[in-house]
Amino acid sequence: MIEELKKESTPFVTNDEPAMKLLEVARAHYQKFIKLMRKKKKNEE
Repeated sequence: MIEELKKESTPFVTNDEPAMKLLEVARAHYQKFIKLMRKKKKNEE
């Protein structure tokens, strides 16, 4: 059962390149934003 699910879900993940790229870009922006916020907090102290 689990093996069948893996076979079905793997092509979806690999074929959905645009979505994966969007996720990576969003994650990168999110990390930059967090770093900026941390810097601001340090400067305020």
